Amino acid sequence: MKKARALIVSFFLIISAIILVQSVEAQSACPVGYFQYGDFCCNNDPQSEKPGSAVGRKFCQPQITGCQASGGLFCSASTRNACCSTSKVCGTGTVYGAEVAVCVPPPPPTGGSTSVCSPKSPGYIGRTKDGKNVCCGANEEAGPAGHGLGINTPYCQPKRAAACAPGEQFIQGADKYDNEKRCCPTNTAPTRHPNGMPFCAKLNLPSISITSPATDQQSVAGSFPLSAAFTAVPNSSITAVQLFIDNKFERQSSASPSSPWTVKLQTWKLAPGPHAIKFVVTDNLNRTASAERLINVAAETTPPTVKFISPSLGTIAGDRPVNILVSAQDETGIGQFQVCLDGSCSWTCPTTSPTAGALARTIHCSVSIPISRLFKVNPLTSVVTAVAYDQAYEPNLGAVGVVVQTN
Repeated sequence: MKKARALIVSFFLIISAIILVQSVEAQSACPVGYFQYGDFCCNNDPQSEKPGSAVGRKFCQPQITGCQASGGLFCSASTRNACCSTSKVCGTGTVYGAEVAVCVPPPPPTGGSTSVCSPKSPGYIGRTKDGKNVCCGANEEAGPAGHGLGINTPYCQPKRAAACAPGEQFIQGADKYDNEKRCCPTNTAPTRHPNGMPFCAKLNLPSISITSPATDQQSVAGSFPLSAAFTAVPNSSITAVQLFIDNKFERQSSASPSSPWTVKLQTWKLAPGPHAIKFVVTDNLNRTASAERLINVAAETTPPTVKFISPSLGTIAGDRPVNILVSAQDETGIGQFQVCLDGSCSWTCPTTSPTAGALARTIHCSVSIPISRLFKVNPLTSVVTAVAYDQAYEPNLGAVGVVVQTN
């Protein structure tokens, strides 16, 4: 009986130890792209964060390059910098006597004594080391101020998940930081440092840049190449690239495209003026990145080139039909091509190219006009014309004619 009890106790001790080990391992794990440094997880990219230390304690030191690249506000202090959101302003506080940069709410807009953050204002929670008053909003509360860990800086945090903006994700801390709360913006992952402090981990995303056109507002017309170069995150692959024009889907690459991806934009489909071009790249983990550019589409004013190949001017009609051979050419494609007799356009030439239903840029058209239809308007001469419209947003007209005489 004693042996059985001992075995049961040992079994539960082993299970408890396994659970404890798993708990410790889970607690100390850092997300992909981060490494553990003391009680914190630092980004592997040295342009985003570098290990730092002060008064014998380790921490992650934000870098200005990574902060600006993510659209943040870089705040500096003598001991530790901070990367704040653009909705905040820079302040300074103290941690164990060392000066650190902190993110604090901006003062309300001026316009009356009640709009200025002061010790008498609603939501006032204190003052930073550099003298900035801190007032929390209606959906915010005072942060727990470090739980007696030497932090002396007033700051605000969301009260609950409902306080986060659309698209943001809420996370609450654990252990001694269980009262710390964060709203993590899009393209970050809510997670916790090994000590339980919540933070928003920067996601490793694929990169993409527009290589053609080289600058914004470049004036273009006709068939214009658009190119985007992209790079996948290590250990992942790009599955698709999409093109949007004025936020409307235009086309998508084939699976597993090669960089750069180039498409020919038919600018004659677009109204003259500025247009927003956006490329979106997606990898096999469904992570996305985008790049945008403005182009200015110039009006296409060159008319189609229309030529009579035969007959020659002043052809004398005999007792046989008159055979007409004409051509039309335009870089935007021929939208309509007709042969007309004395102002009546009775013959329409096909404008579709043999491949994929695309509009042809060059068209040859042959028409046979019976003698019985000639000289109905004028008994001595008839005028045969060829008329072509291009596919510009506002179509241009090209025309040419030939006179046919009687015997």
